[in-house]
Amino acid sequence: MVAMIDSFLKTTPVRLEDAREGLLASDADRVRRALHTLGSSAGQLGAGDLAELCRDGESRAREADLTAIGPLLLRLAEELQLVTSRLSETKKGSTRG
Repeated sequence: MVAMIDSFLKTTPVRLEDAREGLLASDADRVRRALHTLGSSAGQLGAGDLAELCRDGESRAREADLTAIGPLLLRLAEELQLVTSRLSETKKGSTRG
C-alpha cells in the first residue's frame, strides 16, 4: 500500500499539470487522458470524490466541452489537497506498525 501511495503522490501533480496545460492549449484529448489516469489512480486508493471529479472532467473533455474544465480543475486541486493529506497520514500509520 505504501508503494501505491508513494506513486500516487509523485505522479498526481504531473497529471494535474498535464490537464492544465491541455486546457491552456485547448487540447481536449490531452485533458481527457490526464484526468482518466488521475481518476483511475484515485479510484484504486479509495478517493471516490476525487475520482468522480476526474470522471466528470473526462466526460466533458471527451465532448470537447472545455469551458467547464477550468473551474473543475480548481475543485479537483482542492480535493487533491485533502486526499494527499489523508494519504500521507495513512502512509505514516502504515510505516509505524
